[in-house]
Amino acid sequence: MNENVKNTCDLILANREALEKKMTWEADPNAYALMAGFLIAAKGIHADPDKYQVCKDIIKKNAGIFSEMRGLAGAVVAAKMMMADDPEAYVKGVIEVYNKLGKIHKLMCSPYMVMAAMNIFEHNGVDGADVDIERLESIFNELQKKHPLLVSDADRGYLSMIATSEMDASEISQRIEDAYEACKKMSIDKGAVYSMAQMLAFSDKTAEEKMNFVDGMIKGLDASGTPIDKRQGLAVLGALSLLDIPKEQLVSDIADACNYLDGKNGFKWYDEGKRMRTVYAALAVFLTYAKDNASLGSAISSNIAMTIAEEIILLIIIISVSTTVTIAASH
Repeated sequence: MNENVKNTCDLILANREALEKKMTWEADPNAYALMAGFLIAAKGIHADPDKYQVCKDIIKKNAGIFSEMRGLAGAVVAAKMMMADDPEAYVKGVIEVYNKLGKIHKLMCSPYMVMAAMNIFEHNGVDGADVDIERLESIFNELQKKHPLLVSDADRGYLSMIATSEMDASEISQRIEDAYEACKKMSIDKGAVYSMAQMLAFSDKTAEEKMNFVDGMIKGLDASGTPIDKRQGLAVLGALSLLDIPKEQLVSDIADACNYLDGKNGFKWYDEGKRMRTVYAALAVFLTYAKDNASLGSAISSNIAMTIAEEIILLIIIISVSTTVTIAASH
């Protein structure tokens, strides 16, 4: 097993274990602990459970009881605050940007808008937020005109990341569309394919090359006995396409990581299914290589790659926890 990938997995596991006891009252403690474990491991640091609790208390002090900052996104915000030099200044800044977005979308406040606010705040702070918000809304509206039933508020997280990148605005829509058209037969979940297309838009490769990479990864993982969940895993495969690493090596690393995580606390059969374990293994592999600019294609930097990883992790956790809450409410 690749030693660097193993080290990443070990750090994720240690962070998950350290934080789980502080997440007893979260909607899905294991899912949130995994999410935080990944986010903090992306920075190469160890989790501080006491600081997590302090960050949760700071959120309560600064956000209203019905704010999305204290809803499904609360643990996500707290995990991000843990990595900030000044956690209170961070959450106050995110709240200001969130409120700016809220004025535009008064009836659409959601965890995805919180994610967009974090991306925008981290890019240029509160002072530069208006420019990023205008760019985000322009991209969102253009894409929604093409796919009114496909593009929704759930896309704001990924699109805010694109909006704060240096990608040429005139190319964004076409890059996403080309990647989507090339890959849309890969899954019956067209929303998952579209999310992947947003990741693939960062790549300078042709749409056919992108499709061949993803298709090869899916087949390779199937053949290795570690098939990937196509609802939440496609975006991760899109991110992996940004690495300058042969797909055969990536498949091998993911399979090794998946087998290594099997049976570990947080990854047992009753915590995560086999296909989702492959998603997490693929994320661990991406985090390992994304830290090194030499492993990235020419289209993105290590900073952008880590932002992509964070965004995928946050979206996975929101989908996972939303599903858990919905199932619980139905009983």
